[in-house]
Amino acid sequence: MLNVKYILLTGLFIFCLQVVHAKPYIPSDNTQVLEKLPSGSKNLNSTKIRKLLTELRSNPKDIKETISFAKNCIELARSESDPRYLGYAEAVLKPMLKKNNPEIFVLYATIKQSNHSFNEALSILDDALKIDPANEQAWLTKAQILTTLGKYPEAKQSCLHLLTKSNQLVSIACISSAASLNGSADKSYKLLEQITDTLKNTPVSNNEKLWAHVLLSEIAARKGNKVNAKRHYKDALSLNPNDNYLLASYSDFLLDENKPGEIINLLKDKTKSDSLFLRLIIAEKKMNIPNFESHINELKTRFLENSKRGENIHEREEAIFNLDILNNPAVALELAQKNWEKQKEPIDTRIFLRSAIAANKKNTTKRVIEFINQTMIEDIYINDLAEEIKGISK
Repeated sequence: MLNVKYILLTGLFIFCLQVVHAKPYIPSDNTQVLEKLPSGSKNLNSTKIRKLLTELRSNPKDIKETISFAKNCIELARSESDPRYLGYAEAVLKPMLKKNNPEIFVLYATIKQSNHSFNEALSILDDALKIDPANEQAWLTKAQILTTLGKYPEAKQSCLHLLTKSNQLVSIACISSAASLNGSADKSYKLLEQITDTLKNTPVSNNEKLWAHVLLSEIAARKGNKVNAKRHYKDALSLNPNDNYLLASYSDFLLDENKPGEIINLLKDKTKSDSLFLRLIIAEKKMNIPNFESHINELKTRFLENSKRGENIHEREEAIFNLDILNNPAVALELAQKNWEKQKEPIDTRIFLRSAIAANKKNTTKRVIEFINQTMIEDIYINDLAEEIKGISK
């Protein structure tokens, strides 16, 4: 174990040197069905939520029961791609904010993060950390948001607070997530892979292992190491074949590899999630699957309904939809610009550059190119697109 700690401290030291808005809703009656789910394990989730809601209604001011209900709702929202569960969680958490409980603050910030209200989430997390400066989840969530915003040095500083508060895999994964996008992709990958292998048979949660393998997959893919990327994706799928983020990330990898048939097999039963449905439609178009136009119309309707509700968390997906399905680069570019102002993950930068190239609008990409140069991102796709931008006349 001493060697593992040495690796951790050395790696962190090197990195430091380089430095849907769902409407809140609670059913009025305990017998009211929250969600009709298929037979099988998901019914257990629904039953559990109803049981927790019943317990909470019997003592609505109980912090422990509020936290338990909210945690389960947030997990269901993630695993089932259903933002209504976020609404249920928000409804019970909001009245409890006045309790100044750091765990309540972190859960509420997680909901704001899911709804892409990143600045509000960061403010709430800071409130939590004022009360409990050692709160591991607050620092981790803050680091994840800062990474999404492209504020990598700040994200790495947040990760450092996990060094003595969290297990080694979480600490390394946190800092590798930011550092891999900030000029240290190779070091991040090697350090995270070594820690992941070392801790393979230790009591680390499946969710933590899953995060590490997906992160390793994405770093390897950005570096052009397709063999390692595929291997880590397979490891991640063995841990949870239904994780929404994993499936979207792996589908994007398969699209880059021009393997639409594998995507169809992977996502044919995952049409509830808009992000996964989009990737399925792109694969169906590439394969010229009969009647895939009906799927296009269905996703159009979903995006329209989101817009009517004032939800703008799918601007990235709408941009991809307009570019790759509807062949409308002008609309795609407008959506991609709006999205990039809010979040700057590699996929956000890619769709912005791709749309600008398709629309022949080099002048819109100045800030994006500056961001790429400043952060020293190592991504073969983004770097190639940036080079292509140079050849556009206007």
